[in-house]
Amino acid sequence: MFAAVDARLLARKPATLSMREAAALPLAVITAWEGLVDRAGVRAGQKVLVHGGAGGVGSVAVQVAAARGAEVFATASAARTPLVRRLGAVPIDYTSVPVERYVAEHTGGAGFDIVFDTVGGSVLDASFEAVRTYPRRRGGRPQVRGERYGRRQGRRRRRAVTPPRTARPVRGP
Repeated sequence: MFAAVDARLLARKPATLSMREAAALPLAVITAWEGLVDRAGVRAGQKVLVHGGAGGVGSVAVQVAAARGAEVFATASAARTPLVRRLGAVPIDYTSVPVERYVAEHTGGAGFDIVFDTVGGSVLDASFEAVRTYPRRRGGRPQVRGERYGRRQGRRRRRAVTPPRTARPVRGP
């Protein structure tokens, strides 16, 4: 089976990647770029927390944020912290360090400028605890970078950037 495609949209598969990994890579890059650059506006001088920094989307997100000049922190298991460090982030072992402690330690308690959650579920709650609340704006509500406000279980919520569930790369064997 063959298909006619625009040659500008094609690239050779790197020899070090399996077909499955190579097929998933563009999705991971697009997800990280859209969340961090297009939506959150990551830039130099910001403190960025990436939940799942050793995973497919998370590892790309760490590199994108670092390339844009941000100071990057990433959660990972103890076994994956060396990888996170090599990618350019300060690793945080989520299995042994509670949210309150790493927020206090790395942001002085102010919270991270951007939290990028690639894990979801209960980690999303940690994202709301870890993200910085910006100064009040007109109307008296606190401003959260680039996102809207809403009510969740009767309390004001802070919004973190989370890729959609459908944007998960396929895991290799």
